[in-house]
Amino acid sequence: MKRKTTNLVIVLLSFLTAALIALAVFMPWFTKEQTAFLEKSLRDAKNEHSVQDSSDTADTSDHIVSSSCHHFLFVGDSRTVGLSEYGDLGNADVFADSGMSVFNLLDSKPKKGAGSDKTLNQLLEEKNYKAVFLMLGINELGYGNQNILKQYRTVVSYIKEKQPEAALILEANLHVTKTKSDRSPIYNNENINALNQGIKQIAAEENCPYIDVNVIFDDESGNLNETYTTDGSHVLGKYYALWTEWIFD
Repeated sequence: MKRKTTNLVIVLLSFLTAALIALAVFMPWFTKEQTAFLEKSLRDAKNEHSVQDSSDTADTSDHIVSSSCHHFLFVGDSRTVGLSEYGDLGNADVFADSGMSVFNLLDSKPKKGAGSDKTLNQLLEEKNYKAVFLMLGINELGYGNQNILKQYRTVVSYIKEKQPEAALILEANLHVTKTKSDRSPIYNNENINALNQGIKQIAAEENCPYIDVNVIFDDESGNLNETYTTDGSHVLGKYYALWTEWIFD
């Protein structure tokens, strides 16, 4: 009897300790909830897939990740087009075009992907997303960061209004190689970094997660590694799979 009582006390103390740790971690719940929303959405999507599959045991194979991506929307320019063509985004929706920018986004009708011949407004009204990934800005260089970021804020507010339950993930723009950066007074990494810093600030103010893929493609000097590209601006097709893996890691 004493042993059973002791075991019960140990169990209760364990639960109490776990509860206190959770409370300490999640007190600033809003900001951390937003930052962790992507991971939660992915877990929820996996669980939903398992229920719909009616299997007795949860399937943890890689195909769950891609098949559950129908809850996600990727919005962007030619780099996002590359992700959709060469990366494994599964059933994720893609609204992207090589000339996409924050200035023409709301009027655009891409010829490929889920947004084919549809406006972004039509797409956002047809479906409720768990996560929307936004990667725009490099095509706009030359218009001045103040103008770009002003319109970027408008786009962020628009998407949040249309998809209030979705996590809006703001993505940094991909760097260019040192060779390309040194040759252009506009499309260079100094300007890209300044723009990315502005986007990061918007993310902080709007409580949106911010992710920077440059951490996996940069060389030691902060430029796009020459080995990953041939045009100096986009990664080779085979590396988009690495990009996708990084996003869902």
